[in-house]
Amino acid sequence: MNIKNIYAANSVLEMIYQLMDHQFRRVVEKDYSLFEKELVKVSDSVGRKLAQDVFASRCYPQVALSAIEGYMFNLDEDITTIDQFKKHDKQNFFNKLELGENPYALDKNIKIQSFIDKYIQIGAIANTVISRSHAHPWHCEQIISSEDNELVPITKGQGLFLKGEDYQESELLLKQNEIINSVKKALMSQAGVDKILVYKDIKIVVLYADYDIEYYNKNLEFQYIQDCLTDWGYIFDTIKIKPVKENRMNVEAVDAGIANEFEQFKKEISKITEEYDFVVACGLSDSYSTRNLGLKRGFRQTYSILNNYIDDNKFYIYFGDLRQPISNFQKKYYENNMAKGNRVFRLENRAVVCYLPGCMQDIIINMTMWIKPMLKSFKEQKFHSPDYKVAVLTHDYYIDWKEGKRNTIRWAFVTQFEPQDADKFSMKKNAEITIFDTDDIRPDNIFFFRNCNCFIPIKKIDGDLKAGDHLYYLEI
Repeated sequence: MNIKNIYAANSVLEMIYQLMDHQFRRVVEKDYSLFEKELVKVSDSVGRKLAQDVFASRCYPQVALSAIEGYMFNLDEDITTIDQFKKHDKQNFFNKLELGENPYALDKNIKIQSFIDKYIQIGAIANTVISRSHAHPWHCEQIISSEDNELVPITKGQGLFLKGEDYQESELLLKQNEIINSVKKALMSQAGVDKILVYKDIKIVVLYADYDIEYYNKNLEFQYIQDCLTDWGYIFDTIKIKPVKENRMNVEAVDAGIANEFEQFKKEISKITEEYDFVVACGLSDSYSTRNLGLKRGFRQTYSILNNYIDDNKFYIYFGDLRQPISNFQKKYYENNMAKGNRVFRLENRAVVCYLPGCMQDIIINMTMWIKPMLKSFKEQKFHSPDYKVAVLTHDYYIDWKEGKRNTIRWAFVTQFEPQDADKFSMKKNAEITIFDTDDIRPDNIFFFRNCNCFIPIKKIDGDLKAGDHLYYLEI
């Protein structure tokens, strides 16, 4: 499959990787032996990184499971005669459940037989299971003796998954540095693990630096960032601070309480970067008039990306002050179990601040294309790319490339379904995408989002777009 906008998609990947490799390396590529650890309950462990290996606290299955659907018995010995078979009273495991009784509350001294499904924990009340076809001649012989009833012996212990067949107590479940997901959490719960040692999670905050004025603020963007982080499963705090107030000689001003002196502003910023590891910040457009009033005034700029996809769409990275003395550590590299060399890494414990100063369209792009993969990379300590998906373009689309412009974003609608009639839908072989012409739409206008659900990065080098082209897109 040839992807038409492969150059645009790769340029985003390269930019993120370059950022992570060169700018974040000293902050992100950390030696975990230096990190603080904490004990957490398995029930609260999804998304955390293990600080040590995890071992099973009990075996599984804890008791034998029925391996087949059929009849279970608690045998003292193999059954070879009908007289032995008749000694086992018929019970009904599932009837007892339906009546609200406990089917496991049986006298172990009573010989029983009962119908049972597969994968039921029966080890406490039975030790043998046979299939229906195996049991049928025995049941017939019990009613009417006949030479036609071919009685195959019932062997004690057959038809079971034995205790501890999956894993034994103290067996290794998960290795250090694994990220816990819902499946791994379920495994630990099944194995009786109650608490695990993990590295302390990164602390995230959404920072808002803007005026609290009805017609001049970025409250909508502030809320959208929070909604994204919630949707992605992150726990975070929110903080609002006032912008910087200019003091001009011979100018008297009526203080409206909407701004702070620079020293107070700087103090609040320093406190935030001391307490939090990853800051997603918004507020104040990145304009000539406000460049010295917001976050650009409060940080030493260390890296910036001018997307050039939509006019004035900017994205900045800042680092906070050092929170611990700089430390160095060596990392050894091996090939075929042979040491190939060492590399010295420098660890600087600083907060990472991502500043998104634009309007809603800019925030949507930056959160999806930059913040989501960067935050995941920072949290899991490995590179993650944007969540690209592929769809087929339904129509020709011409882009009027303005002089000097080499990149653009196009808003679009993608669907995987097509209606068959009034209340039926079918899956299309390929997702289909339709591009909207939004060149003249302001970056604060989100009314048109009623009709779109994704965007497409495109580079001039990708060439003209034709119906049937496969395109990478990012869902919003």
